[in-house]
Amino acid sequence: MNFQPFAEFEDQLRGLLAAGRFNEIVEQIEAQGDRYPEQRLYLYYWQLTMAGRSEDLVAALSLLDGLVEEGLWISNHLLTGSPSLVGFQGDLHYEARLARMKFLEDQERSQLLPLLTLRQGKTDGTNLPLLIGLHKDRGLALSSIKFWQSMARQGWLVAVPQSTQAMWSGEYVWEDRSQAFREIQTHVQGLAGKYPLDPARTLIAGHCGGADLAAWLAVSGGLSSRGFLAISPSGLPFEDLEAWFPLLETVKARAIRGAFLVGQQEDAPIHESLERFVELLNGFGVVCRLQIIPGVGREYDPIYDRPILDALDYILS
Repeated sequence: MNFQPFAEFEDQLRGLLAAGRFNEIVEQIEAQGDRYPEQRLYLYYWQLTMAGRSEDLVAALSLLDGLVEEGLWISNHLLTGSPSLVGFQGDLHYEARLARMKFLEDQERSQLLPLLTLRQGKTDGTNLPLLIGLHKDRGLALSSIKFWQSMARQGWLVAVPQSTQAMWSGEYVWEDRSQAFREIQTHVQGLAGKYPLDPARTLIAGHCGGADLAAWLAVSGGLSSRGFLAISPSGLPFEDLEAWFPLLETVKARAIRGAFLVGQQEDAPIHESLERFVELLNGFGVVCRLQIIPGVGREYDPIYDRPILDALDYILS
């Protein structure tokens, strides 16, 4: 059975939110939430914030207890920082649940490696090309690592940082770009102390939300690189073209190139948004191209391997 795409379902929830129909949001999630297992914790958070807006502490505690029983957590940053939940702050029962969530969050964080590296073969003293591969939003470094394995097989040193910006169990984002830049820069500096790196062959790549960040880091000059590879970007940061003008005015002094890879199965509006952005980049002297890959969507498929390697050649040419 074909269900309503999640983006449409979320738009429906946002419409109910704007109308102040909080209980209907909870009812809709209870009725249809099982159709979107990948968004389960996100929908739990929706329900929790609706309990906050309805001042229903009992419902909020029940939701939190259900998650804890499964060993799942929502970031304390969200539980203490959301305006919808401010009314629960200071309540002893709510604070006790926050403490349990914090324990589970800290436990997961302690098990995550801050940086994964891929390298095939031994270093022979020659400078290595470096690819920084950023994982998707609401994901882990391991969730996107398959995209970068073909580069490691070609002799690249691949570094895959783990974002520290937690949302909930197993899902981390790159929303604070300044924080992301500082952490990634620290990783690169650490790698430079261990390996002979080739600055002329340093690239920033990313998947989904990581692709958005990769393009921004390269264009802004936050990290020195030859360019960027963006695989299945969200498209949202590229809809407001005027917001990029100040960055693009400064990029003329640096010769960078870029490549976008997007699955044909993705929504047409994303393709259209990226086409306009690529046209803008080329207009500002950032040599760039968009390639639509037949037969794939946003997630990894071996079909991506050849276009990825071709894109690297394009960026370095």
